[in-house]
Amino acid sequence: MKDCCQVSDSATAPRTRTGVVAAGGALLSAIASSACCWLPLLLLAFGASATGLSAWFERYRPPFLIAAGLLLAFSFYVVYFRAGRCEPGSACATAKPRSRRFTKAMLWISTVFIVAFAAFPKYVGALLPDDRPAASESVGARTVLYTIEGMTCEACAVTLREKLRKVGGVQNASVSYSDRTATVVFENSAPDAPAFAAEAIEALGYSGVEVTTRPISENDQSPSK
Repeated sequence: MKDCCQVSDSATAPRTRTGVVAAGGALLSAIASSACCWLPLLLLAFGASATGLSAWFERYRPPFLIAAGLLLAFSFYVVYFRAGRCEPGSACATAKPRSRRFTKAMLWISTVFIVAFAAFPKYVGALLPDDRPAASESVGARTVLYTIEGMTCEACAVTLREKLRKVGGVQNASVSYSDRTATVVFENSAPDAPAFAAEAIEALGYSGVEVTTRPISENDQSPSK
């Protein structure tokens, strides 16, 4: 004799799949919301610039985050509340319990990844510490401060810093995302280095305006902190 609850169990399966699909959409939305940060780092490894794409993802970051939150809430609703309920010991209560546990486990795992990607711009700076020793600054070298426009997160600052440090005639460089500035120390024997640094800034798609230039004196020879 067919148990009446078997009908509910067959109806539960597509609902559960709907919840999983919604969780997958939420994960993709969260990944897209943080692309403004991880995309420049990824393309930097291949020597490419993703500034245009980063700006686009940054512009649409709020809608992506809203979509991720709504899809995640919907998937929890489907898996935990909308799924059919059965009496203990009935066919639907005992059918495929491992499948239901697996679905719930995957939902929670997806939630962890969604939160991690959504918050990525907040902690990416901590994952990319500046482990390069401070360069010694010779007398006569110049420290130039630039204001930088176009950075979207800490990853942009790291990308720009590494680009500037590879410019010929640059002794050291640091970039602050919070202040939107870049501080570059040029060798006194490289008068054209500031122009090359400006080209490096523009090559990444940012705009840099030189604010101050300060020559280094004998009193400034102590290592920078």
